[in-house]
Amino acid sequence: MRLQRLLASGAGLIVFDSGRSVPYLQAQPRKVDLWLARQPADAVIVELPVEQAMRPYQDYYQTVHGRRTVFGPVSDSFFPKERLERTRLLQEFPTAEGLAALRSWGVKYVLFTPSWIPDWPRLQARVEAAPGLRLRKVSR
Repeated sequence: MRLQRLLASGAGLIVFDSGRSVPYLQAQPRKVDLWLARQPADAVIVELPVEQAMRPYQDYYQTVHGRRTVFGPVSDSFFPKERLERTRLLQEFPTAEGLAALRSWGVKYVLFTPSWIPDWPRLQARVEAAPGLRLRKVSR
């Protein structure tokens, strides 16, 4: 009986100990997501560069703003072949082909997070020079 109690308490300690080692990150809405939530419900958005659009946090941000995104849910295990094509079109943004694709998908807002983009000044210059794009706000 004593051995059973000892084994039971040991198993409990192992489970408890394992539970404490799991990292916990608390997601917070970004200001831009709260702003997007107040925009027309039919607005379609994309966050670029593509690497930023594929971060798992994008799924959380989408639940905050509630707008459709070009790549859909990021953390799905299986995604449609269209995602590969969209990635190809937007990989070197902005290009004429990529801008045409954004228009055809009904994209209203292209989001950038400068602090996450290694060479933001170069990309910013390219975006500002692209026809049909208007940089609304840069905040860090």
